Formats: sequence, C-alpha cells, structure tokens
Amino acid sequence: MIKKMQDRSLYFASIAHIDSYQKTYGTSPEIQRLYADALRATGQDAAAEKQYKALLNGPESAAAWHGLGLLDAQRGNSALAIANLRESSRLNPTNAIVLSDLSYALLNTGDTNAARVPLMQAVELAPGNRKVISNLALFFLLSGDAPKAESLMKEAGMPADLRTEIFKQKNEILSRNASLAANAAGSNRTMPVVAGGSGMQLQLQLQLLSPSPAVVARSE
Repeated sequence: MIKKMQDRSLYFASIAHIDSYQKTYGTSPEIQRLYADALRATGQDAAAEKQYKALLNGPESAAAWHGLGLLDAQRGNSALAIANLRESSRLNPTNAIVLSDLSYALLNTGDTNAARVPLMQAVELAPGNRKVISNLALFFLLSGDAPKAESLMKEAGMPADLRTEIFKQKNEILSRNASLAANAAGSNRTMPVVAGGSGMQLQLQLQLLSPSPAVVARSE
C-alpha cells in the first residue's frame, strides 16, 4: 500500500503510513528507503539526505545513491548529482530509471555525448516508460534533431502540455549553459591571482602574466 501511494505521489500520506507500519512491524532497509524517498519528495531534504546516507552500506545502497543524486540535482549541484547517479547505476546496471536520470543530469550540463549511452540503455530496458521517452525527445532537441523529437513525441501520444514542458526544458538548458559559457569566457580574460612564494618565483610569475613589449608594439 505504501508503494502504491508513492506511485500516485501521495508522499505526505505515505509518511503517516510508514510511521504506523514501523510501530506495528518494526523497520527494514526497504521501509527506510521508502521513508527517505518520501522525505525528499516532500521537501525535507536534510532529513532525506541523512536517511539515504544511513543506507549506503546495505541492500538499498543503489537506491540510496540514486536518492542522493536526485537531491543534488534539485540543489543544482550537477557534478555531484552525476557522480552519485553513476554510482547507483554501477551497483544496479539494469535500472532504467537511474540510467534515464543520469542521462538527464548529463543533458542539463550540455553533455549530449555522455548522455547518449545511458539514455539508449534506458530506452531499450524500458521502451514504454514515459519519463524515458521524454528524456529521449529532449536529447534529440538538444542534439539539433527537432524533426526526430517531434516524430517521437507524436508516436508516443504525448499530450500538448508535456510537449510544451520538454521544449521549455530545452530552452532553459541552452540558455543556462550559454550563460555559464559566457561567464567562463569572461573569467578567463581576468588577470589571475598570483600565488604566494619566494621573491624569485613571484617575479617570474609576474613576468609571465605581463604582455611582452613585442606584443604591445604589434597591437599598436
């Protein structure tokens, strides 16, 4: 019943039933993982993280790494999210949802090449899963193949609101990554901070950072 409630996104109610279950029957790693999932889904991130970390060395370790990856993705920590999702996939290589979430995290960073393999694995493992198909459509859009994305969404019978959401995600990802690239380019043009060291090292570093007279003459 608890699993069915969570499948229907009734996470607040599932917490009450988990509490009741544990009082009557005790606890187990699976119940603790369901509790962690419910905490994450209801915005109790710190408690969820603590619960997931307590499960990392047991039978629910793959699911715990998955949960930690989703938490980091929600926080915008893409690098840590990808690392945690990779660990979950390593422990449970045939979990299509983990593979799909990993590919989505990679797509969010603009790395369509790295996202391709886990996404195609997810597609072959769960070809009828709506979430997997949505990520595949997003992959085609970010890869510049809009006709293939449109054909896929039409064939899957996706409703208009879901199609709109996928296009919105594509635009947000492209805009965010373009902004990050521009900021990175701007920081590369900024004079770097010279590290501390001996007088000779400092003098050498300053010489390396300063333009040569020849370069200045040519630019004039």
